[in-house]
Amino acid sequence: MKKELIRLFLVSILMVPVGSAQEKKWNVELNHAVVPADGFGGKDNVIDFGVKRRLLEYNVVNFGLSTNVGIFNDSGTLREARSGFVFFGPEKTTNFIIQPRIFSEFQLPFSQRLRPSFAIGYTNIITRVDVEDAFWGFNVNFNLGYDIFDEWIMQMGNDYLSLAALNGNEGFNNIRLGLGYRF
Repeated sequence: MKKELIRLFLVSILMVPVGSAQEKKWNVELNHAVVPADGFGGKDNVIDFGVKRRLLEYNVVNFGLSTNVGIFNDSGTLREARSGFVFFGPEKTTNFIIQPRIFSEFQLPFSQRLRPSFAIGYTNIITRVDVEDAFWGFNVNFNLGYDIFDEWIMQMGNDYLSLAALNGNEGFNNIRLGLGYRF
């Protein structure tokens, strides 16, 4: 399964044409994400790695594709599988989150360093409780980046994940804090 995740991640990065005449169209990011109800010491802490590629650049907005891959461990809580069975897993499980997105990044006229962005995409959570299962849904992302230096970015954002298979028709928020490098 790890090979499949790595392969999916590499394909999503390489699906974008690499040739470009302008500089700094790529970002790599390392984030720490939490579900607000659990807090920073909660069970749903996520380590997240992301890649962004800007495709279209206009005066005040850039458009592109991004992919985030996260991993978190669950200490064994109530979990509902897609088939409707409920598991009370005492064992520790590892979960993988894959989020391909389309994003827009805004360049504010009053601040060259502050960069808000908005993204929509798809979330897939692959988990293993007795049997491997996958949950999916759509996500909306709001992010605020700040250029510390020309290449280094400090950022925070919020993902709203709508995963109906996990908790009915409701979704949940996922807050991200991290650093990025633009090249």
